[in-house]
Amino acid sequence: QISNDAQAEGWRVGMAYCDNTLKHLGVTEFLDSEHLNTLETVLVRLGAKECIVADDKMRAAVEGAKLRDVLERCDVVLTERKRADFNTKDIEQDLERLLGDQHKFLHQQADGSKNALAAAACLIKYLDLMADDETHGKFKFR
Repeated sequence: QISNDAQAEGWRVGMAYCDNTLKHLGVTEFLDSEHLNTLETVLVRLGAKECIVADDKMRAAVEGAKLRDVLERCDVVLTERKRADFNTKDIEQDLERLLGDQHKFLHQQADGSKNALAAAACLIKYLDLMADDETHGKFKFR
């Protein structure tokens, strides 16, 4: 999830990431320059293979072009999803079910980070993490 932050003269980037093998889940939100240098660094450090972005952001002339450039440089596959997939209506209960008691720590960490929580909501939906009851409470916040 990315949005223009006029007050900070840059971009507010919200990210969620998941290692489904190790059962790690994380979120972060940060301000970035117009060139999205921090996003590029985070993608490389995480070893990201795929990035899920709202389709309306990719249609936006400036945001879409900049995101595409960063993802291509990092050799990350772009997957576009509908804006509705970023809805945070159920994010609290989803995180509680996936993380167990650790959801409280994640909630404190992400408090006020609307973009990060929206990214987490989309990631959970995209990976269909709520479908497997066996994984509930098994994820760790990283």
